[in-house]
Amino acid sequence: MGMGTAVLDRNEFRKKLSTEQGRSDLGLDLTDGQAAAILADDALIDSWHRKVSAPQPDMRLLVRPAPSSSSTTKSVEPDDHLSDLLAKLGVLWIGLKLRVRKVSQRRWMAVLAGVVLVATVSVAGVVIADNNRAQRDLALANAETAREAKAAKADDERAAEAEKERAAEKREREALALQEAPAKIADAERAIASSPWASPEALASLTTLKDKLASAVELKDASNAWLFTTQLPQAIDGLGTLEQSQDRKYTEALKAEGRTLESAAPDQELRFSAGREWCATNAPGWASDINSDERVSTVFALRLADPYAKAAIAGYCPELGAAKAEADAYLEDGDYRVGGDGIAPGTYVTTKNRKDCYWERHTLNGDILANDFITAAPDGVSVTVRSGEGFSVSGCGLWRKAG
Repeated sequence: MGMGTAVLDRNEFRKKLSTEQGRSDLGLDLTDGQAAAILADDALIDSWHRKVSAPQPDMRLLVRPAPSSSSTTKSVEPDDHLSDLLAKLGVLWIGLKLRVRKVSQRRWMAVLAGVVLVATVSVAGVVIADNNRAQRDLALANAETAREAKAAKADDERAAEAEKERAAEKREREALALQEAPAKIADAERAIASSPWASPEALASLTTLKDKLASAVELKDASNAWLFTTQLPQAIDGLGTLEQSQDRKYTEALKAEGRTLESAAPDQELRFSAGREWCATNAPGWASDINSDERVSTVFALRLADPYAKAAIAGYCPELGAAKAEADAYLEDGDYRVGGDGIAPGTYVTTKNRKDCYWERHTLNGDILANDFITAAPDGVSVTVRSGEGFSVSGCGLWRKAG
């Protein structure tokens, strides 16, 4: 471009550089490839734009205007070698850039191809590995399923065989129970007859079960015969023993008296034995002669019986229950009113061999109706009293109503 050429802006420069005519207008002898290389690099565009836009001397011969007539004409040659060198260096630079760019492009293409190849191989390897692993997992799962199916089949076969064995054993048990049922019924009848102490509920339960077993035998129902024979032992045990029955009655009597087993004796082992010992001590005395000291002692024990003694009578010596009522009717030393809420009218007698015994019948106002002081009475003393009068005794021991 000449000195007088206007400066191009960067966009106009790009447009001219992109066409052959534009490059010619700019005075640039560049091929399409070289121009494209420059256009692809912003740094090269800026460099070439500055070079083209900078004022350049005319490479042709520059002749200055003629001097005055007195001066001589002198020609000045431009530095052609420097311009040629700069032009050559520019072309060389462009060529070098193109070569470097082409080499770089080839290298990048090679690297990219390698990366793609490696990625493809890697992905293929992963896919193959995953596929192999999936196939192995599937094979293992199939093998495990087959093993479980085989084991389940074996379990089913064993269960079926075991069920057959149980069914056979059940038939044998039921047939045997049907054969043994009559003997079991006889055992139940003996248990009922020999357990008068058993509770009504226990006796009823055993009787019902015995009757059901008898009906099953009559119908040849082996299944129910086996069922009822297996239940009979527990029902017979439910009758309990004499001692268990006594303990139960003793406990119930204590409860009725507002007492507990714990209050009967601190030691658990002694709670029942205390009641048994009381009966063992007093029952023989009541059975002895009416005039014996043992009988008298028992009468006093019965008359003074506390709630625990009463519970002992109910549980362990019920025969003393009537004796307790009789003993309570005995008279000791004291004053009594006959009839009403007092003692019953009738004849009262002492035990034998009484000494120094005083008795007196009197009106309710205190008037004596009859009396006697007996120094010795080998056969005892007998007095009849009537309703509406009083009866006083002293030193005569116990009096019992004789009639």
